[in-house]
Amino acid sequence: MPLRDALLLLLLAVCAAATAAQRQGVSCGLIGSPWSAVTNLCLCAPCHLCEFSWRRWRCQLTARADMDLSDGSAVTPRQPTLEPAGWFLTDAEMTAARGNVPRRDVELFTTQNEVEAFVATNEFFDAVFNDLEKTRAKDRVLITGWSFDDVPLRPAAVAAASGSAGNESLLSAVFSRLVGRGAELHVLGYANVLETDQNVAMQQKVNALPAPKHGKTRFLLDDRLPDITAAHHQKSIVVKRPDGVVAFVGGVDLTNNRWDTVQHDQSQLRKRTGIAKSDDTLGWIDAHVRISGRAAKDVAINFLSRWNMPRAPLQDASDGLAGVKNPSYSALPAIDQGEPLMLVSSGSHAVQLIRTYSCKYGHYKDFAPSGEVSYYHALLKAIKSAKNYVYIEDQYLLYVKDLQDALLAALPTLQRVIIVVQRPVELTAKLAGYKKYQFDMITPLQQRFPNKVQVYSTKASRKLYIHSKLVIVDDVYASIGSANWNARSMTSDTELGVGLVDEQRVVSPDKLQVGKLVRNLRVRKFMEHTGKKFDEIDKLPFLAAANLLDAAAASRDTIIERYQVVEEASFVLYSKDIQGLVDQLHQCDVVKK
Repeated sequence: MPLRDALLLLLLAVCAAATAAQRQGVSCGLIGSPWSAVTNLCLCAPCHLCEFSWRRWRCQLTARADMDLSDGSAVTPRQPTLEPAGWFLTDAEMTAARGNVPRRDVELFTTQNEVEAFVATNEFFDAVFNDLEKTRAKDRVLITGWSFDDVPLRPAAVAAASGSAGNESLLSAVFSRLVGRGAELHVLGYANVLETDQNVAMQQKVNALPAPKHGKTRFLLDDRLPDITAAHHQKSIVVKRPDGVVAFVGGVDLTNNRWDTVQHDQSQLRKRTGIAKSDDTLGWIDAHVRISGRAAKDVAINFLSRWNMPRAPLQDASDGLAGVKNPSYSALPAIDQGEPLMLVSSGSHAVQLIRTYSCKYGHYKDFAPSGEVSYYHALLKAIKSAKNYVYIEDQYLLYVKDLQDALLAALPTLQRVIIVVQRPVELTAKLAGYKKYQFDMITPLQQRFPNKVQVYSTKASRKLYIHSKLVIVDDVYASIGSANWNARSMTSDTELGVGLVDEQRVVSPDKLQVGKLVRNLRVRKFMEHTGKKFDEIDKLPFLAAANLLDAAAASRDTIIERYQVVEEASFVLYSKDIQGLVDQLHQCDVVKK
């Protein structure tokens, strides 16, 4: 081989090697001020990840024996498991997640459902409005929520209308019309000390409506929880009509601030129509699903199990709601009492209902006598089953040891772990130590896999709030629901979500079979964060699409930016004991069988 050709091949090899390792997940740089360098006892930021190399005379990643500098580009994509049974908790695993008590109130998982996933909250509110407006006499509507407010479900219609016509999509007006048509409405709201006034106002409006067949139209405030720090956090809507049952499950409450579009460009409309109560939040990021089929029946059963608990709510004088009362109410019949349910059976979506009920509360005895942490166990199993990537979009992402361990164990063979998380901005979150617990969750991932782990938040100037509770794995499995990535949601708050696997498969640009619904959900989330069109992202292999997030973070025209957690001096105030108070991990002895 001529020397010229040999040199050319060598040059191409060097260029290829350089190109293959382009992504740098952590940027190390000199600390700007000498005073900061002295007070932090380091020259390079972020201090917990970087050090100054006197030999190279520059900042670099702090060397660790277990550090993997790969950016995932050398990892060959692998075919993930496609069968729902491979992702969902087995009967034995579900039983273990319930303190060795089998789950018999709802099915282990269901197939042939029809599921629609919403990446923008206006899609959710439109679907809820349409389903509630279709109700007729004897239909049933069952709702759980953390917060309620009398907001318009269709604010664009409010802005366009004149006079009283603009109020037609207000939540109270929608409720009034459905009850006026003879439908039955029952609501379980959390006895929320943070939002008592608006929840009580909605309760009074609902309870003033005419009586349905089964007792009166009722809105109960529910405080049946293990302690004052726990919350009823489930967000579900069930609509039963003669032509079927539909259910909504996810992260969105029927309350203020939530409505937004995928472009996040409607801050003026949000403010003008009463959705936004202040200028602190100009948009909302979340996820929700609409389900038709047997899984929708399971969501209804979950509601009725809570409603029909033998212990009545608001019996605890220590819950901080002195003077707030519920009206008298009666037990509700099964969702299928009186006539057989018409359930969709032609869909392609498998669904597993996943829940949290504390093992430390003795009044769930009819449906979770030893508690249930299937939500927690489902996330652990999904991460352990990952072949290519894990995408996490979450409001908190606080330290949970088992979830962190699962990610660290999976990362050596994954291409990427992508995290989109809300930075702690609320005073209560900062005072509770959430910055520290978020730091504790993310730091070990970045220390060991600095280039495989991508971490983003929204640009501070956009004032968008990330409220999602979403995990996507390998374009095959998705978890969507109400549970945040923290110990409370995993073990003590009441939570409700779904694990999804689509049995309708497509071939991805990586030449892998994946689920159509879940892949589209991931592509649409990438659209939201990058501003790219669906077709642009849809045609890309996963790694190329993931790298678009870095480019979007560097652009002034998108909503995201790279997010780097940093260690703060105040972290010494937040011990594990303090975390145990603000983010309780409930664990109990397993029932002997």
